[in-house]
Amino acid sequence: MDAKILSRVRDALVEGAIYSGTLQQFTTFYDLTYVVGKTVAVPSFVVEARESFGWTQSVYYCCQAFVTIEQFGLNKEPVYISADAKDGDGPRLLIQAESKPELGFTVCHLDVRKQHIEGGDEEWWKGQDTVVKLDRTVSDEEARMKNAAKLLGIVEGAHFKGQALHPILRPYAIEYQFVKLVPTAGEHPLKVRTEHCEISSKPQVCCAGKQSIPEFGIVGADVMIMADVYKENRRVLVVPMDKPEVGVTVAHLSSNGKEISGGEEGWWIGQTPTISALRV
Repeated sequence: MDAKILSRVRDALVEGAIYSGTLQQFTTFYDLTYVVGKTVAVPSFVVEARESFGWTQSVYYCCQAFVTIEQFGLNKEPVYISADAKDGDGPRLLIQAESKPELGFTVCHLDVRKQHIEGGDEEWWKGQDTVVKLDRTVSDEEARMKNAAKLLGIVEGAHFKGQALHPILRPYAIEYQFVKLVPTAGEHPLKVRTEHCEISSKPQVCCAGKQSIPEFGIVGADVMIMADVYKENRRVLVVPMDKPEVGVTVAHLSSNGKEISGGEEGWWIGQTPTISALRV
């Protein structure tokens, strides 16, 4: 699976994403909604189902979701979505319930660019008549988040380059990238925020990002960026996701959104910044 496509699948199936549309049975259309949940390891019953279909492609993404079809009396019924690449023909999704096998299996194609899902039963693939059609919709929470991001100057795709000072080592280059706004920071970053940094307020904006320190061999490390207003200034907290050696950054984002200055946890305006980076 191409890394770029995988990244887009993760963005399309991020926790909190909502897909709404219709399920067609004969000439009747029923309202259908999926709310994407957490990323999970591939359950054994998903593996067994795929094997029973004769599918040999590896699952590269799996998450929980919750389906609602009010006309059928289904309200946020838990299901699992597993994704693979069908013979290089784009992301294929298998949707199934663990506790309600009577729901059967749904096979869909995910258009990561349009964030559109369409599909049918376990025999379905592109080119056949579709019975499921879904488009990603903006939830109230996503709308709030995007508005807050605009006010705080958190821009998807923003790239900052600068340097960090070290008490022993010489100054070294450092980079931050704001990649994608997300509905929530996730358990680990929030725990670091409250317990390690002792910040009790909730983040107003969360953004998946990348951090690089080339001199230390760290390039494109995944980080979670959490922003809020603190003492009338824009505060940015950067927490590494899987490389703790990157360290936590607390910084101030300038009012024009073009400069980050900060330091380690505990830093704030008035102290000497050890990190300074400009938007490029």
